[in-house]
Amino acid sequence: MGQGSGGGIGGFFQGIIALVVLGGVIFVMNFLFSGMGGYREPLDPPPTDNEILEPEPVDPGPVAGSWSCYWDPTMNEDWHDDVACTDGVDYDRPILLADQSFVTQDDMMRAAASYEAQLNQ
Repeated sequence: MGQGSGGGIGGFFQGIIALVVLGGVIFVMNFLFSGMGGYREPLDPPPTDNEILEPEPVDPGPVAGSWSCYWDPTMNEDWHDDVACTDGVDYDRPILLADQSFVTQDDMMRAAASYEAQLNQ
């Protein structure tokens, strides 16, 4: 018997190995090319018609000569001075609600509105 005859089982396993290798190559190519050039869904949904047609409101900023106070937190662990005010020329950082041991941003902005009204009288 020569080498070519009687090798049915060996040829069978060689065929299986060839199919496995081919399948692996196809899998890897599919993985690479689908990630590189394939279509992917956008992360955010497209804007609705209302979002496209309605522009964002624009804050005109302070009127020249009038005071405007805004939230401007400091890094000094004292929340009582986390508001700044300006009239476009001058700048003020008031200490608001100093008699309260704990204040929230909402508390400070209410006090800032009152302080702003006093400055604009």
